[in-house]
Amino acid sequence: MIKIIDGKIECSNKNIKIERNIITINDSTEVLFIEGYNNDEIIINVKANLNIIEKNINNSNLIINIFDDLIINYQIVSFFKQRTNREFNLKENSKLELLEINLNENDNNLIINLNETNASLIYSCLAINKGNNATFNQIVNHNNKHTYSEINNFGVALDKAFINFNTTGKITQGNKGSTCSQLSKGIITNNGKISTNPILLIDEYDVKAYHGATIGKMSDEQLFYLMSRGLNKQEAFTLILLGTINPFINGIKDFNLKEEVENSIKNII
Repeated sequence: MIKIIDGKIECSNKNIKIERNIITINDSTEVLFIEGYNNDEIIINVKANLNIIEKNINNSNLIINIFDDLIINYQIVSFFKQRTNREFNLKENSKLELLEINLNENDNNLIINLNETNASLIYSCLAINKGNNATFNQIVNHNNKHTYSEINNFGVALDKAFINFNTTGKITQGNKGSTCSQLSKGIITNNGKISTNPILLIDEYDVKAYHGATIGKMSDEQLFYLMSRGLNKQEAFTLILLGTINPFINGIKDFNLKEEVENSIKNII
């Protein structure tokens, strides 16, 4: 585990090199945890296939460099108010599977740079907010040929909460064979609001680029069906919602953290 406390980085793993604010991971490990609070910029160099779990990082600027031919599973979980900037830089044939689960107020910026050929991103973001505001600024830069990005956002806005997904995909001229996909979905209740702002900036013909959004209230028919089977409205709502967001929760690699997320979601809704 890597702990970041008041800007100081602590780690007992000998395979992880720490030099000031730079963390270099040279060898694979089953799961690497990064947890804590920091006010400075932190650079993480990933040179091995890895599962990384980042928990409750706040007020930080994180730069994650992923080297050639790697598969990285990176999970972000936040239970508290958060404001963090993250930048991922992917080299040739590197693959990033990025999962973010946010259960509180936040204002996060995410930049993904697909810098070399065949670099790819699959990003899933789940935001559940009750009575607060949450903003996700997401930018994917296709900086080379045959790069791939897929963004899937899902928001649940409860009790006047406002969730805002600002998603931008850029494919610059000459980077043919690239694919840029954006999809945002959401459920609103009790005057909650979800805004999606998809932007595609495409300067090349030989590419695939598309976006879509579906926002609305939970189906009355589904609620009525479960209520006719003996559940009250809140129980029916919770059951349907948990079934919908389970793919996000199941993406968490650590059992204890997964259980913590499930319990927190149940308390929120």
